[in-house]
Order: sequence, then C-alpha cells, then structure tokens
Amino acid sequence: MSTRAIVAGCLALAGFTLGMVAYFVLAAPWGFPPDSVAHSNPRVPFAPAIFVLGVMMVFIAAIVYELWPGNGDRR
Repeated sequence: MSTRAIVAGCLALAGFTLGMVAYFVLAAPWGFPPDSVAHSNPRVPFAPAIFVLGVMMVFIAAIVYELWPGNGDRR
C-alpha cells in the first residue's frame, strides 16, 4: 500500500469520525417531544462547524490522494 493511500485513508477516516461524533454526540440531542425547544438546540453551539470540518476533511483526503506523488506504475 502506498504512502499516499495511507495518508488519504487516515484523513478520510478522521473526517468521517469527526463528522459522526459532531452529529450524533454533540449536535443531536435525542428526546421526546421532538418539537420542544430543549431537544431542538445542539448540545454544543459550534457543533455544525465541527461537522462541516469533518466533511471538508473527507474531501481534502481525495485532494491529498491525487496530489501526493505516487510510486510510479507498479504492477
């Protein structure tokens, strides 16, 4: 496995993890009634920004994979 694949994979995994944690742990309080104000506000005020950062990390992983120099054409 090439270095660029490892770096891009780690960056994508970190982005997915950050997005899931930001969404499920920090931003989405579960409870009933779902229309009450207590269950509509995120637990952390900047949780949407953390989620967006995770999505950006996943897209940056693709850029890193494309721009990182490869090992040539080994087959």
